[in-house]
Amino acid sequence: MSSGDDLIAEYNDNTFKYVAFFAKWLSPGLFLTFLIADFSVMRENFFFCLFIRSWMIPISLIVAKSLNSFTDFKSRQKIAFAFVLANGLLILPLIYLDDGYNSNYFAGLMLVMIGGLGFLPFSKPFSIAIYTLIILLYYVVCFSKNGFSGQTVMLMLTNSLFLAGAAALSIFVRRSFAAYEANSSKQRSKLKESKEALEKQSTSLELLNDKLEVNQLRLQSALNERERVISEKTQENIHLHFLKSHFSPQVIEHLNKGVSATSRSEICVMFVDIVDSTSRINSIDEYKFNKVISYFIDEVTRILLKHNVT
Repeated sequence: MSSGDDLIAEYNDNTFKYVAFFAKWLSPGLFLTFLIADFSVMRENFFFCLFIRSWMIPISLIVAKSLNSFTDFKSRQKIAFAFVLANGLLILPLIYLDDGYNSNYFAGLMLVMIGGLGFLPFSKPFSIAIYTLIILLYYVVCFSKNGFSGQTVMLMLTNSLFLAGAAALSIFVRRSFAAYEANSSKQRSKLKESKEALEKQSTSLELLNDKLEVNQLRLQSALNERERVISEKTQENIHLHFLKSHFSPQVIEHLNKGVSATSRSEICVMFVDIVDSTSRINSIDEYKFNKVISYFIDEVTRILLKHNVT
């Protein structure tokens, strides 16, 4: 179904809901209110008018319930057609009692025509059927009441023109209202689509934000790991630098390679001393002595490490 068909279906559905509301709550009260006019126009037939008007209550309730029970357009159109026709049939006896073509109730018949053709979404065949039936039944009632005189025919033709004008006005009103409703539905549809698009964009932005947060956490974790590795390597280099001053390059190389295997071998221990160290200590001050000793140790260590001696 196209978007245009969806808008038409939505418009028809809303219209039938309005008709059901009118039939249930407004129509019976409106018709009973007309009893005031009945009392002033046909006081002698007031109870007959009351009897005719009272039929509108069960008819309206049945129509309201039926329109809410059915959902397909064809069934609802038939129910609405019967409702409009019932309104016309209830007015026709009052026209007959009130002098036929000169009846004040002719305005009520025009009101039914305007309401039926102006606001209900009837198809063309149903619109023609309603107009034709109301005109024909009106002719039957008036000719039965007033006969077939020339005056009667002229007045009937005049009233027919009024009914035709009411029908044309009703169709114009209905099409204008339908166009307005269709435009409103389009606007609502566009707003709904815009809202859905904004919701999708919002969802996409939320997902993107989640991804950014995950990537940020991963990056922070990678930076922390890098800092840890750098710290470990720095401490390791410091440690190795310290070891280089106390062990031979051969031992340091084994440590760098992570070699943990050991072997048994003979070693030679060498003791080195400074000639006349005791007398020298007594002959010079402590500062110079410490300087000589430090120089001696550095030189001996350099020579020993050069020959892989630890």
